[in-house]
Amino acid sequence: MCNLYDDIKRIFENQQLWDYYIDKRQDEIEFPLTNKDEALHFINYYFHTGGKEVVFDTHKIFSGDSEIINDRSMHIVSTFFIGIIISDLFPDIKKEKLFLYRWFLTCLFHDYGYIIENNKEKYPPKIYNMSKIRKELSITKRFPYQKYDRDTINKYFKYIKKSRLRLDHGIIGGLLLYDRLVKNFEANFKKAKKVKTDISEMGFEYLGLQWSKNDFKLYAQSADSIVAHNIWLANKEKDKTSYREFGGIDKLIINNHTDKLSMNDAFILLLAIADTIEPIKFFSQHKEKCILQKIKISISENKIKIKILDECINYTNWFEKINDLKNWMNVSVYLESNEITISIID
Repeated sequence: MCNLYDDIKRIFENQQLWDYYIDKRQDEIEFPLTNKDEALHFINYYFHTGGKEVVFDTHKIFSGDSEIINDRSMHIVSTFFIGIIISDLFPDIKKEKLFLYRWFLTCLFHDYGYIIENNKEKYPPKIYNMSKIRKELSITKRFPYQKYDRDTINKYFKYIKKSRLRLDHGIIGGLLLYDRLVKNFEANFKKAKKVKTDISEMGFEYLGLQWSKNDFKLYAQSADSIVAHNIWLANKEKDKTSYREFGGIDKLIINNHTDKLSMNDAFILLLAIADTIEPIKFFSQHKEKCILQKIKISISENKIKIKILDECINYTNWFEKINDLKNWMNVSVYLESNEITISIID
């Protein structure tokens, strides 16, 4: 029986299934789930090929912190390919011409904020608020939040900082992505204008790539998805009480099914599900290849079926985590022995 590792490898070998820049690639890429370095190389390849290497250049942006993101590189890449596997369940976004473009920007950057969150010595939560983070990281571009309004996001950032003693990596990652993408566009436009003065921001070619200010909307959508997928919606009474007492984050309280993530938020839902069911992060004590070979993920109709192929792994807590999806998404979850099935409710 095929397993998740084999399925990802099969997708990787069919480059058109995952590579938006298929016509731009010059160097051969090793299978990225071989080790952490290859996974990080895959991420860097994608941003570099798209002329966006500065967006993901940890050595320039956060000197000395690259090891933090390197530790999550295999999870990030695995999530990227799992998202492609299950994307057929999201036909409206899968059929979009720029789906792979938006997916790589979103997924390959979604954990980048851990560079800040995990380095509490350099970025102590007691000292850093949203304003100080923006100033420290030179974030000057503001994107229009879509899923939740700016005031809710700012207050949720304060809530997490106060109650969990951490800086939310999803919010920071979204802010960084939009800021760096817009500044990268502006820098390349200036360079291109020196070569050809009559070009327009609404469409020009530079470095063998097409650029347009219209992409700012895609930048904002990707940033918003990174922010929103990491927002904890309150479904349990103790969490609801905590949110109400803190104030300003009532919109994050689930009172009925319409408050949950749904197909109306298809891209956020795709990222949130892929990130949750991705096993490398959860089974960090196992070798990455080993754990992927013990799991099978398949899709049919509106269902994602996850099957354990080797019961030598203790998957009970992982299934409990997956089962919790029904508490904040419009999905049903059915557990039977060594299988768990997620059904997306339209």
